[in-house]
Amino acid sequence: MRWYRLLKYDFQNGVLHNWTFCLAPFGALLLCRQCHQILSLYGLSGTWATYLMYCFKGLETISRQTLSGGLQVPILWMMILILPLLICLNYPYQDMKTVGPQILMRSGSRIHWWCAKCVWNVSCTVIYFLSIYLTVALYCLCNKIPVTMAVSAQPILALFSQAEITDSVQALTVGQIAFVAILLPFLVAAALDMLEMLLSLFFRPAYSFLLCVAVVAGSAYATTPVLIGNFANLTRCGLFVNHGLNSKVGIILCLGVLVGSVVSGVAFFHRQNILPDYKEL
Repeated sequence: MRWYRLLKYDFQNGVLHNWTFCLAPFGALLLCRQCHQILSLYGLSGTWATYLMYCFKGLETISRQTLSGGLQVPILWMMILILPLLICLNYPYQDMKTVGPQILMRSGSRIHWWCAKCVWNVSCTVIYFLSIYLTVALYCLCNKIPVTMAVSAQPILALFSQAEITDSVQALTVGQIAFVAILLPFLVAAALDMLEMLLSLFFRPAYSFLLCVAVVAGSAYATTPVLIGNFANLTRCGLFVNHGLNSKVGIILCLGVLVGSVVSGVAFFHRQNILPDYKEL
């Protein structure tokens, strides 16, 4: 069985039959509704990019001031990053448990099986984020909001009023907006999804899911580059707030986790047959 047939099989069974993709729009819709309410309160209007940026607003850095006002839980922001982990959780395990041995024997290469799963994993993340972008665009169209990447300063200042906004936020370019609101969140999710699949080779899938969820939850409260979820949090971004995290460092770390997970999986498959050792959920 050639590699592209493995990939075709994964798309048919791991994407078309994956009902969890249906959950993708809900978090984005709720965040769009919140964004619309806040802007309406100030008598302002935004664009597609404004609403998309709000989806990845997250939570500002924890300080004495934020603690004095009560510690918030960014449930919807966490949902946006946790849902792709759920989407990518079960299929590799179920495939290995059922028809995986036969497919591995027909393909003649365990590495081909792993590489096909890696492409499937990233593709699921791409589809998930495209569904978010489309959901936000449809919400904007239904509410007669311009579907453009341009943003103005006043809506951004209103939406991010709790954060220590920098003066440069009023001069953000389209490229900068796309970088922090589209590229970085995608890379964070892709890195976490690939890490989850790698950990599933060593732990039960449920444990690998919980470990990655812990990274997302920790990123909501601890401002550190080690917890890569911070780079999908615009209120921690150096382009938005003073003393924020360097987004370029985020790209390097996310790509490092992504590529490192792929290479580690290849090395693991090259040395060891996981079929007898694969554990139940």
